[in-house]
Amino acid sequence: MTKTFDPPILVTAHIAEVQPERWTSVGAHCLKGVAERCELFAPVSLGDGRAPAKSLAEMEAASDNPRTMN
Repeated sequence: MTKTFDPPILVTAHIAEVQPERWTSVGAHCLKGVAERCELFAPVSLGDGRAPAKSLAEMEAASDNPRTMN
């Protein structure tokens, strides 16, 4: 999934809930080997000056060629 999103790290809600102010949802996604869709979170800031992570919907809205993820 990190190939789909810019941040080099994504975590599940279980990890993000420890410090929710540090994470932003990028939506629920199908993960290989996991029966149900899983909500993933990216860091709000990567500490290197890059903008906060965007949700899949925001990325598709900004793209001329949106992708559909199942």
